[in-house]
Amino acid sequence: ASYSVVSTIARSGLIPEESEASDVQYILDWVQATLEGVWTDPVCGDDKCEEPFEFAFYGRFGCKADCGSYLDRMDVTAVQVDLYYDFHHARGSLTAPTLMKDALWNLCPTEDSSFLDRFSLGRNSSDIKHGTACYYEDDQGFDQLQ
Repeated sequence: ASYSVVSTIARSGLIPEESEASDVQYILDWVQATLEGVWTDPVCGDDKCEEPFEFAFYGRFGCKADCGSYLDRMDVTAVQVDLYYDFHHARGSLTAPTLMKDALWNLCPTEDSSFLDRFSLGRNSSDIKHGTACYYEDDQGFDQLQ
């Protein structure tokens, strides 16, 4: 096992070829060559996804050329949510347009812990409070009656 460790270090380029340094410049050149050879920034577009420094493209972040798209890699499916509510009420109550104008909605997490358990979020319901982590910053109104 020790041979494997020694041979790996010897082939890594981290040990100088010469056993004695002839001058300070030799040491500086060796340090620079070692740092530039070992610690390099990954280049986007070289057909090699070097995670974790390069990652799948999402929005304006990531390297699509090397790592592809996050949506493709994670097999994400778009979901459309249509919200409906019947604003018609018994005769004599407020009109449907008035009720619609006063109604607001938002998409917020539930305080029910079964939601957290179902998606294995590993948190208890006190971590997420209704109204504090909603999708929209402000509640939304309805814009049409059908």
